[in-house]
Amino acid sequence: MQASIFFGIKTYGSSNQKGWDSTRDLDDIQLIARPKDDQLCYMVLTPPLVGSLDYTIRVHEESVKNSDGTMSYHSRWELANTDGPPPRRGITRVTVNEGSWLLEPIGNQTRATYTLYTDGGGIPPLLMNFANKLSVSRLFDALRGRMRDGKSR
Repeated sequence: MQASIFFGIKTYGSSNQKGWDSTRDLDDIQLIARPKDDQLCYMVLTPPLVGSLDYTIRVHEESVKNSDGTMSYHSRWELANTDGPPPRRGITRVTVNEGSWLLEPIGNQTRATYTLYTDGGGIPPLLMNFANKLSVSRLFDALRGRMRDGKSR
């Protein structure tokens, strides 16, 4: 299985805190547990043409006060399938999934950086590359909409 990395950076005319609140609620994720400062999350995706995919990730979040008093927010995740539900019949298990969000203040704006390293659950590389490029673009559009509207969902 071939894994690929996807990367995106956008700047938004909204506060860093509003951006952070929006990224924490972008996906329909089932929260399994909250051990210590982490979150254990399970997700089932149903992309067209390839069938259902699932995975469990462990999410780590932190905020850092910058020297100018502003805040930067970082969220990163890694695969944690062994800590989640067992594989389900008819659903392909994703075996590589690591990524992060970084939100940094740039004057009155927020720079959002998103990275994803995944195997796509065995989706053919050409289709996975196309789907992930499209989904990263949609992810940033959704983030912009939520930051503008001030809503998490």
